[in-house]
Parts: sequence; C-alpha cells; structure tokens
Amino acid sequence: MPVNTEQNRDERCIWMAAGLIKYKLCDRDFQCEQCALNRAMCGILPLSEAENQPQNALPGSAREAAVEGLVANYLKVLFRDIQLHLDVQYHRGGFWSRPGNEKRVTLGLDPLFLKLLTPVSRVILPEAGRKIREDQLIAWVQRKNATIPLYSPVSGVIAEVGSDREPGDIMELARQYQPIMTVLPDEQYGSVLSGDDPVRGLHRYANRMEKILGSLRESLRSNLTGEAGITLADGGEMESDIESSIGTERFFELIKLLMVA
Repeated sequence: MPVNTEQNRDERCIWMAAGLIKYKLCDRDFQCEQCALNRAMCGILPLSEAENQPQNALPGSAREAAVEGLVANYLKVLFRDIQLHLDVQYHRGGFWSRPGNEKRVTLGLDPLFLKLLTPVSRVILPEAGRKIREDQLIAWVQRKNATIPLYSPVSGVIAEVGSDREPGDIMELARQYQPIMTVLPDEQYGSVLSGDDPVRGLHRYANRMEKILGSLRESLRSNLTGEAGITLADGGEMESDIESSIGTERFFELIKLLMVA
C-alpha cells in the first residue's frame, strides 16, 4: 500500500475518509459526478438532480438510496463464501452443532460470526476432558486489541478438541463447516443430539443478519453527511473489517447483541 504522505491525505477519496474504503486517492479533482461508479451504486443521485442540491448535502430519498446501495455492496463482501447449512443447529454466540456418533455432538464456529471478527489473530480452545455447562465461557477469539468470549451451547464433557491452527486455517474450517471440538452432552440435550430442532437455529440466524443490517444502515446514515458527497469512488475496495466501517463503539455493541441473538 502506498505511503500515507501529507499529500496523499489531502487527496483521499471522500469515502476513504469516511472509513468505507481501504485505500483510494481521488484522480478527478473531487468531481464526483464524473466517477463511473456513480451509476453502478444503485443510481445514488443523477447529476441532473444533484445540480440543485447543496454541495455538501443529500436529499432524504437520495440519501436513503445511497445508504441501501452501500449496504448492499458491503454485504457482498461480508457474505462472500458464506453458506447456510440446514444440517446444523445455530446457537447463540457463534457456535453451531451437528449430531455425531455414540451420543456425541460436534461443535463448530459460524463462518459469518467469525468473519465479522476479522482480522482474527488467534482462537483459543479448551482442553479435552473438561466438564462444561451451558452458557459457560469455553473459548476465545483474539482480534486486534480485544478478546471475544465464546460460550458453550450445551452442558457435558469435552471429548475431543482440534489442534491449534493458524487464523487462516480456522476461517477455512469455519467456511467448510468442519468441527473444532466434540462434546458428550448431558441427557437433557436430546434435541441437540437428534438435530430435530433446526428451525429455531434458522430463526436465530435470520435475527443475527437483521442486527448486522441495522448496524450497517445506522452507521452509513451517519457517514453520509457533510462532505461525503453522492458517489462511491471509482475503483475503491470495500472495507472487510466491519469495525473500520461502523466504528469501534457500534462494533462492540453489535457483537454483544449477536452473543445473545
């Protein structure tokens, strides 16, 4: 990435300054209406309509169209390579479960939840043989300067735990829906063993996505003010770190909501 000199800072795209693009310098002297992505971003605001608007403002309808266009483009990045599986149950706090052999259940990490925590530096797993209870802290995800706790969806005994892996390997395991541990659950968790209650998990997953959408919309509405302009810069790359897009405070509020969703 180019060195961020004082001149570069002066030439930063307005959407880079808003935190929505990783890196993009303006090469059009901030004549945003000439950018090719002005038409690609859901027709945010035609130039003919923009001429009668203040230079630093968007009318309500165009502003909402801009928000929805940016949300749609961000979700393409967030949901890329993410699949929803009907043979697992989704639980609070980022775990999924799948019935295994000999009255055991395998636990894995929801790839969407893990991708929200990008960049991940380490996943700390518990030891095999440990007795655990539902909603007990059993694992951690480390990212930047924060550690995100993960809570068990079942009570029982941890039978097996996957070996330590690099963050990229953990993300690949999550994308492939490979388990990270096996648990021998207590008898009252029959529905987890049988896998006969997937609907509740699907509702939970849908609720999780609604919370993500809500946080993105709220943040982008705040960013589309002042000199934000009316277009996304030509050729910019959407930010994959959601914290950089919605801000640290709103990011951790979202994670807390998803831990109980």
